Amino acid sequence: MNSNTSKPEEKLRACIHRIVFTHPETGFAILSVKSIPHNKRVIVLGELATLNPGQHVCFSGRYEKDPKHGRQFRAYSWEEIRPETNDGLIRYLSGQFKGIGPKLAERIVTHLGMKTLDIIDADPGMLASVPGIGNDRITAIKKEWANKRALAEISVFLSFLKLGPLTAAKVIRHYGFAAEQIIRQNPFCLASDIPGIGFATADEVASRLEIDGEDPRRIRAGILYEMEKARDEGHTCLPRKELIGRSVTLLGVRGPVINSELETAHDEGLLVFRNVSRQNTVVFEKTMDWVEQNLAENIRRLMRQRVKNIHVDISAVYAAELHHSGMSADPMQRKALNLVQNNPVFVITGGPGTGKTTLVRLLIKIFKSMHIRLAAPTGRAAQRLYEASGNEAATIHRMLEFIPRTGHFNRNAKRPLNADVLIVDESSMLDTPLAMALTRAAKSGVRLIFVGDVDQLPSVGPGRVLGDLIDSGKIPVVKLNRIYRQEGGSDIVTNAHRIIQGEMPLIQNNQQTSDLVFIEKDDPEHALDVISRLPHRISRHLNIDPLEDIQVLSPMHRGLLGVKHLNDTLREILNPTGEPIPGTRYFRVGDKVMQTKNNYDQDVFNGDVGRIVSYDESGRVMIRYGTRSIRYTPESLDQITPAFASSIHKSQGSEYPAVIIPLHTQHYVMLRRQLLYTAVTRGKKLVVIVGSKKALALAVKNNEENARFTLLKKRLQNF
Repeated sequence: MNSNTSKPEEKLRACIHRIVFTHPETGFAILSVKSIPHNKRVIVLGELATLNPGQHVCFSGRYEKDPKHGRQFRAYSWEEIRPETNDGLIRYLSGQFKGIGPKLAERIVTHLGMKTLDIIDADPGMLASVPGIGNDRITAIKKEWANKRALAEISVFLSFLKLGPLTAAKVIRHYGFAAEQIIRQNPFCLASDIPGIGFATADEVASRLEIDGEDPRRIRAGILYEMEKARDEGHTCLPRKELIGRSVTLLGVRGPVINSELETAHDEGLLVFRNVSRQNTVVFEKTMDWVEQNLAENIRRLMRQRVKNIHVDISAVYAAELHHSGMSADPMQRKALNLVQNNPVFVITGGPGTGKTTLVRLLIKIFKSMHIRLAAPTGRAAQRLYEASGNEAATIHRMLEFIPRTGHFNRNAKRPLNADVLIVDESSMLDTPLAMALTRAAKSGVRLIFVGDVDQLPSVGPGRVLGDLIDSGKIPVVKLNRIYRQEGGSDIVTNAHRIIQGEMPLIQNNQQTSDLVFIEKDDPEHALDVISRLPHRISRHLNIDPLEDIQVLSPMHRGLLGVKHLNDTLREILNPTGEPIPGTRYFRVGDKVMQTKNNYDQDVFNGDVGRIVSYDESGRVMIRYGTRSIRYTPESLDQITPAFASSIHKSQGSEYPAVIIPLHTQHYVMLRRQLLYTAVTRGKKLVVIVGSKKALALAVKNNEENARFTLLKKRLQNF
C-alpha cells in the first residue's frame, strides 16, 4: 500500500489494542494501539479494516492534530511485524486464533518461547507438548494458521497486481482461497463479479499477468462492457457498427478481431442480432432482447382483449366535473373519455397544467364500480398521485410485490394483478424492464392507461417506453394541449410550454411579480455566489425551509456550477456546524441527502431526499425522510449522496416548492431543450434560473435528444 501524500512519512510501530470504528465498505477504520516500545496509547486512522486486535504492525504515515479529538496518526501504509516480547506474543495468539484465550496463549508461550510462531509454521505437532492442549485444538490451530498463510500469499499476489487493500479485501471475501486461481484463469471476471471494479482495472490486472491485447477473453470482456455501458446510457441495444467502433476505441485492436469475437459471442447465445434493415443490424444482450420482446408481446396481448363495459354515463360525469370546477369543455379531454369505452391500452400525454390530473380524477369516477389500481414508478410520484386523486397509489414495485432477495416480482403472468383498470402516472420514467414486468403481470381484459409528459427526459433506465408507444402509431394517444394553469397566471407553466416549443421564455428578475425569475450572471463565480445566497432569500420570501423545500438542480456533475461543487459550497452555508460522521468521506449530521438506489426492504426509493439526524458507535446512520426515519448500516451508506444540489435527471418525478437552476455555457454539452423543460417543470411556487442568456438561448434552441437505440417501436409496428 503506497503513500498518497507528498509530506515526509513517519513510522509508528504498535500493537493493536482495540477497534474503535470500522466501515466494511470503505475499509476505513479507527484503531486504538499501544506504541512499541513506549506503550503509549495512539489513535490510528486509515484504510485498516482488515487488521485485528493483537496484531503488531508498522504503520507509515504522519501525525496530525484534530480540533476535536487531538493528536492522531493518519496511516497510509502498513506491514505486519512479529511480536518481539512474550506479552506481545501472548496478546497476538489470543487475538488471532479462535479458541486460544489469554491463559492458553500464556501456557503456549511459556512452553515454546519466542519461537512459537516458527514452530506453528514449521512443526505444529510440537504443540502437543504444551500442557492442557488437546488434539482437536491443535488441529484447529494448524488449520487456522494454514488459512492465514494462504490469505497472506493471496494478499501478496493481489498486491503485485496493484489492487489496494480495500479492493483486495473485497476480492478475498468473494473468491476466498481460490482468488489467485480464478484471477489467473480470467482476470476480467473481476469486472463482472466484484462491485467497484470496472473493466479498466481488470484490464490493468490482465496486463500485469501478461495477457495478450488480442486475447479472446479481453475482447469479449470489452464487448460486454460496452453493452453494459450502453445500457447505462439508456440504450436497449446498439447498432453492430456502433458496437464495433466503441470496442475498437476501448481495446485498441482492429475491427475484424472485434467482429470475430462478436460472432463467437452470438453463436454461444450471449448476444442476439436483430436485423432492422438489410444494411443495419442491432446487437442485444440476451436478457435485454427477451425483456423488450416480452414487453411488445404483452402490449399486443392486452390490446387484443375485450374489456368490461362501462355502465356510467360518461357525458354526465364530465358535465358534472365541468360544473364543479368551473372549467370549460376541452375536446382532447372529451376524446380521452371516448377512448376508454373500448380501448384496452391507451396513452394520455401533455405538459404541465394541461389537465392530466383532472382527467385521472374523471377516469376514477367513471370506473368507480370496477377494481382500479393506481401506480407510478417512484415513491414520490406515487405520493403525488395519491394526493391529487384522493385514491390509494403505490409504486409499481410495491404493487407487483417485488422480492429484494431474488430481484423478482411476486406478481407475474402466473399470478397476475387483480385489477380491471391500471392507471400508470409519470410514465415517461418507465424503463423497459419495469414496463415489461408491469405488462406481464397485467391480466388479459384490463384497461391499461399510461399517463405522462413525453416531452420530459426519458427514464434513467434503458429504453424510451412512453415515446416508443406513442411513435409506434399502434397505441391510441391523446395529447392534451390546453394550458389550464396558464389561465391562473403561472409563468412557470407558460414558459415551460414556450421552452418545449423552442421559444425563449418571457424572463423576469422580480420574485414579487413572477414565479419564474432569471438572474443574469455571465461569470460562473458570480453565479455561484448568487446561488449560495438564494436559499435563505427564497426561504424568507416564501416562508419555506431553505433545506427541505428548495432544490438546486444542475445540468452537470462537474465544474464550478456542477452538482459536486455546488454540494460542497451549499453545505458550508446550509449545514456549516454539522458533526462529521467517522468512516465517511463527506457526510455530517444535518446533511441533506438523496437515496440513489431503490431499497424495497426499507421502503425508500431512488431520488428520495432526506436529512441525516444521527449516528452511533457502530457506524449506523439515521436518516429522516418526511415523517419516517431509516437506519443505514455502514454497508448501505453507498446508497446515499449529498443532495443540497442534484442533477436534473435525478429530479424526474419530483416537485419542489422552489427550484434554483444554474445555467451557464460551462454546461454546453448538456444544454438541451428537454433538460431545461424538465428542470423548470419541477418547481411549484418559484423557479429561479441563474446564469447567462447565451446558455439559456442555447438550451432552448438545441432540440437534439440524446437518441436512444431501442427496437420497441419497430416490434410494436410489426404486429
